[in-house]
Amino acid sequence: NKNMPPMGTTLDYYGGGIGTKGHTHVPNQTSSSSNIITVDFESLTLDLSSYASPPNCCMNNEEEMKEWIWSNCKDKILEVMSFRNESEKSHTICENDITSSEGSLRSDQQLELLERVAYAQRKYLQSEGPMAVYSCLLEGLLDMMGSEFGFIGESRYNANGKMYLHIHVSTDISWDDTTRKFYEEHHKNGLDFYNLDNLFGYVLTSKTVVMANDAKRHPRATGLPPGHPDVRKFLGVPILAQSGELLGMFAIANKPSGYNESDIKFLEPFTDTCANVIQSYNSMTQNKRLIQNLQASNKELEEANRRVVSASQLQLRHFACMSHEIRTPLNCIIGM
Repeated sequence: NKNMPPMGTTLDYYGGGIGTKGHTHVPNQTSSSSNIITVDFESLTLDLSSYASPPNCCMNNEEEMKEWIWSNCKDKILEVMSFRNESEKSHTICENDITSSEGSLRSDQQLELLERVAYAQRKYLQSEGPMAVYSCLLEGLLDMMGSEFGFIGESRYNANGKMYLHIHVSTDISWDDTTRKFYEEHHKNGLDFYNLDNLFGYVLTSKTVVMANDAKRHPRATGLPPGHPDVRKFLGVPILAQSGELLGMFAIANKPSGYNESDIKFLEPFTDTCANVIQSYNSMTQNKRLIQNLQASNKELEEANRRVVSASQLQLRHFACMSHEIRTPLNCIIGM
């Protein structure tokens, strides 16, 4: 065949014809043979200087140049050819293709995840508010992980020092009028959950990832309220500061294929972003409180200063009157 293939392709032989191939194997439908010749062009090196110079007509004609190379270098090319039957190739290519496909898919997903994270960070920088940022993060999380519902929450403590979960954003899983009304009334300000004796609560109390692809049988599962959507598969991930301090958690449910360790590794940039967002908003809240306290203190100082000035003016007027009363008798004495 005078048509030389590009680097990295294979040559497939189907009962008499050799043709260039890519990654996908498509048998020749007009032939019953299933023998394959593979050429490893990556290990093929041709030193054309050792051959007679190609004629000038080949220099500007790709097809004629390929024919000239084949005619003069076919011995070298034949050295890197290997022969195997269709069943051997099918097995090898299927295995390689699956691995390559999975790696390519995960790389694409990682790029998309980083884009989602960057988009949420832009919303934060644009001061669109916590609800918009957390909603953006949750939407991206559910989409990337193919999950049915989930939430992002923050660990907080009541006056007695007992931890509870404040959910910033969650999927609307209301299943009747009562739960729907409750969700509509509270979801904008967040939902608080004080009972941590359950599957997601264990993520907080243990500060560890909880992965349950048979959620109902997990030792920490305590059942669901009547009417609650079924939780078949569950992944809960704690959100930690670099110091190890617990900041919160996120959870997703019902990925059709289930969750695995690679999902946890894949979501590390997302987890770090959630940690940064929670810490940033907490710092903003603390700064606002400090400013409010300073403003309140300034008002108190201004009021105290006003009282001091007023008292000073009263004292000055009092002393002025006393001075007049003292001077009047003295003047009489001096005049006498």
